[in-house]
Amino acid sequence: MSRQTTFTLILAAALFCTPLQAEATDDLKAAFQNTLDQLKEKDLEGFLECWHEEAVLYTRDELFSIDRNASGHDDWAEIVEDFFARIVAAEFRPTAVKYRVIGDIGLVWGLTQFALDLRHGGGSNFDSRLTAVFARTSDGWKIVNWHSSAVPKQSDRP
Repeated sequence: MSRQTTFTLILAAALFCTPLQAEATDDLKAAFQNTLDQLKEKDLEGFLECWHEEAVLYTRDELFSIDRNASGHDDWAEIVEDFFARIVAAEFRPTAVKYRVIGDIGLVWGLTQFALDLRHGGGSNFDSRLTAVFARTSDGWKIVNWHSSAVPKQSDRP
């Protein structure tokens, strides 16, 4: 195969795949934003719909992870419902978030501002790091894993 033919095939593949990749990334962005919207609205069913049936989650109150498949929909819903009952509001505001699609896996990572107001007073507002892993399903992008944590204070270490 000549160099020109090889280059033409690579260029054609790149032109063909780029719109599909952009569409997949746009769909991933929309799924991520939908998750944030459902959280902000405290829409239990809408929020649960964002999660893959095989999702695994660590919560602040649990020592071990919670496996949605093993615990079942009702237990998973109870955990989210309990969280919603303890809060007045919760919101992630993306400040520097990036997206990447690798086959049927979607990665979302970056910085957000997290605001949490608790029902019985208190709460927090801090910058956080976020990593979310999505899987593409026949029903769209679903969260498989989500992790966020406070951005550490600057250290003096090099």
